Amino acid sequence: MCKTTKKVSGARCTLEAKGESMDCDDELYCARDERAGDPSVGVCVARGRSGGACDSYPGGCVGGAPCERGICVAPGDGKLGDTCDARECASGLFCNENDQTCQPATLPIGADCGSVIGSAACVAGATCDLTGEGENAPYPMKCKAAPPAPTSADTCR
Repeated sequence: MCKTTKKVSGARCTLEAKGESMDCDDELYCARDERAGDPSVGVCVARGRSGGACDSYPGGCVGGAPCERGICVAPGDGKLGDTCDARECASGLFCNENDQTCQPATLPIGADCGSVIGSAACVAGATCDLTGEGENAPYPMKCKAAPPAPTSADTCR
């Protein structure tokens, strides 16, 4: 029978600069211990399962799943209405910066899309990009049609 040489649940552990620690046994992680008075001191605790409680430190959820608002969420892209504090939204959705939830991307080409570069809130096939127009160039940002994909005739020979 194998016995771990790593620290068990409840044992003190040391948090590294980015919050990770290798002190605890594999099914545990090192959570910050506010009572310690030292930001580098933690305590080994069990990783949260999907839907279970977690804190924002790395490794707090089973399988590396993200921790959002104190709850372990399923890994992968967020679906409509899911929180998006620590994960991306699925295709066709964007992370609404007002409530940090995945919402439908509905802005038409030519619409003002704020300050998020990328697909953001623009309809499929469009991107939120700098216009380079107006007195505040390169702002405002508008939804623009994505450039067509290159064809075999466009390739160099």
